[in-house]
Amino acid sequence: MHLPTNLQQLESVLRSKRPTRATADFLRSQRSTFAAQWTKDRSVRARGMPLPLPRDQGLHPTGCSLEAATLNFHFKASEGGRSPALAEFQVKVTGLLEAGPATIELEDHWRIDAEAEPSQNSKAPGKEGREPHPRFHFQRGGHAQDVFAAMAGFLPSKHTELQVGEWRSLLQYPGPRIPSLPYDPILAIDFCIAQNDGPLWKLLRAIPEYRNLVETSQLELWKPFIDRLSEPAGRRDWLGPVVAF
Repeated sequence: MHLPTNLQQLESVLRSKRPTRATADFLRSQRSTFAAQWTKDRSVRARGMPLPLPRDQGLHPTGCSLEAATLNFHFKASEGGRSPALAEFQVKVTGLLEAGPATIELEDHWRIDAEAEPSQNSKAPGKEGREPHPRFHFQRGGHAQDVFAAMAGFLPSKHTELQVGEWRSLLQYPGPRIPSLPYDPILAIDFCIAQNDGPLWKLLRAIPEYRNLVETSQLELWKPFIDRLSEPAGRRDWLGPVVAF
């Protein structure tokens, strides 16, 4: 695996479609940074990569419009050839809602998170929270959402007064933490495009160069990971304390 080279090849393919040209421009601007990061410690990380907007369907609150979607990622290869030392990414989607004379800024956040790598000599995960955390897991929210929700004017919030009355809003809590396969940046970009714009994703997957890059990452990252699920140690690595066999 040489991620900087693969990301450079991905950039060329993404430039062929208008909705992913901003993503390609970002990848080009980070070429030297990715190369330096990989040389230093076999990792790549970036913040604020533009993504194609999600399709305008099933949005909450009703009547909102989407403004932007961005991706942060941090991937670090392992030295022993097992599961990656770190593989996480976070997506932010921003929007606006015009509600009479008021303009409301909106943000949505979700991520694939990673717990600390278990010791090869231990049956227990390297890090445990109060609730069981699978090694790689899907979860909503994150630090960026916490910062946004703490801003003045956020609704509903104990810091922002509302007039007397009964109100309704969506509730979010930290769970569930759903087990996930690990994603390198190429697989993360592919997954996000698929979730945001399925028709665009199908067009990209039909391009041999794009599909080959995804296949290479899946074979290098997912096949060994899936093969290890037949072993008790592999299941403990993936599912953490949830697994009982």
